[in-house]
Amino acid sequence: MLAQIARREAMAGFADAVSEEVRSTTLAKRSKELLFQYNQMRGADDASALRDQATFVRSLQQVADQAERARLDAGDQAAWQARALAAADDRASRSEKRLKAVRRELEAALAKREQPTSKRVARKLQSEEGHQNEAGHGARSQRTRN
Repeated sequence: MLAQIARREAMAGFADAVSEEVRSTTLAKRSKELLFQYNQMRGADDASALRDQATFVRSLQQVADQAERARLDAGDQAAWQARALAAADDRASRSEKRLKAVRRELEAALAKREQPTSKRVARKLQSEEGHQNEAGHGARSQRTRN
């Protein structure tokens, strides 16, 4: 049961990491496209406008770089979560196999317990014969005394 819970958590983590990777990839791609488009625009005519344009391009470049780092990190997280999911699947599978083996052993032990063994039957027969013989001998010895 714990292995199944761990597996579900690993699946959820993997799904989150993959969706984050998709979001980050989309953001990185779009910010690079915007940066490229903005760089293609006609430059400003005066120094103030040129300075503002350069500041905006730098900011846009920072967004693009941050989006790229987030995409790489999300990819790493997705890979880690995939490994965690595989490990959780493996643990769950081994746990299920152990549980099945233990159940088979228990069933075999219970079946064996239900079957009378020859030793148990022999002992039981011997003890029943012994009790009958003792009872018979005791009656004979009382008859002989009388």
